[in-house]
Amino acid sequence: MGLTESDTRAKLIDPAIHARGWTEDLIRREETAGAIEIIDGKPRKQAKGRVDYALRIKVNLETQPVAVALRYVPELTWILFLRILDEQQANDAERAETIEEELDAINKLPAALLRRAFSGGL
Repeated sequence: MGLTESDTRAKLIDPAIHARGWTEDLIRREETAGAIEIIDGKPRKQAKGRVDYALRIKVNLETQPVAVALRYVPELTWILFLRILDEQQANDAERAETIEEELDAINKLPAALLRRAFSGGL
């Protein structure tokens, strides 16, 4: 018989985390909300969700250069977001230009040809 989620945590996950030097004061377990199941057409909430782990670190800015770098994560995230947004806007502009060129080509077609095309005559 397989292990339950709590057994898996107790017998496999927690020992592996502790073996790598994490102490209980640096481990935070967060239980998610229980899922909602539909049984016989009626919603039913499960009593328990799953447990996620948040491993924390103690930061000493003088001796840990990584901790200093972490100060800049929000700014770097914002810069990355702006780059992605710029790229998306450039792609949108290029698509709009292509669509505009296609519409111009359609508008240059003779009216009689367009009537036939849209009436199923072609």
